[in-house]
Amino acid sequence: MAENFSKLTFEYFELARKNRKNGAWFEKNKNLYLDHVKAPFANLIELLDMHVGPRLPDIAIAKRKIKRPIYSKNRPQPDGSVVRPQTSAYFAQKQNTRFEWNPGIYLEFGNEETPGMVGIGLYEPSGRQRTRLREAIVNDYDAIKGILSSRKVKAWGGIGGERYIRFPRGYEEGSRAAPLLWHKEFFLSRKFTKAEIIKKDFIPKLVMELEAAAPFLIWIRDSVGTYDGRYQFGKRPGQELA
Repeated sequence: MAENFSKLTFEYFELARKNRKNGAWFEKNKNLYLDHVKAPFANLIELLDMHVGPRLPDIAIAKRKIKRPIYSKNRPQPDGSVVRPQTSAYFAQKQNTRFEWNPGIYLEFGNEETPGMVGIGLYEPSGRQRTRLREAIVNDYDAIKGILSSRKVKAWGGIGGERYIRFPRGYEEGSRAAPLLWHKEFFLSRKFTKAEIIKKDFIPKLVMELEAAAPFLIWIRDSVGTYDGRYQFGKRPGQELA
């Protein structure tokens, strides 16, 4: 089994797109998936767990998080697809409410338009998370500014994701924290080409980049916490605070 992604990895993705409605095709080509998609992805995850896992003890960085190559029969796709034409995994503390995602690390490979995408941070935050994040940006500004100013974190290209249309109420638009307060989502991300992904040093380099960004994720997790069930049943977490 391959330790690194290769041309055969993307050959699988291209064939999977063409045969996405054909489950029999996958069974005939299962070894191509196992050897050149799952195996190198599992290798990446193993290295990530080795280098980053000890700093994130509440997050299971494990190969079982890789999405199955076949869609669940309980969740039929609108277009009738059976085979996933890409692979992905998300590592975060286990959800204790269906209304919010915990901050984490997202990895995806095989998308036709974006062959590789990696993100780390807070996605689609709930009202509770947005409130906690804004408070932390103001009250712990020096810490997050220091993290974002480090050379290795700056190499990620800055905070990405959705921004507010209007500046958040109750905060000073002219304050030193204002540039960060404009961010509704709070994550770092990178996109990769096929040529970059199939290089032999891609996996160790990516692990090093994620290791360098770990303090960013730790700060976010400490800042927003996790939903503790105190809010009224039937309401989204933080709905009262948004």
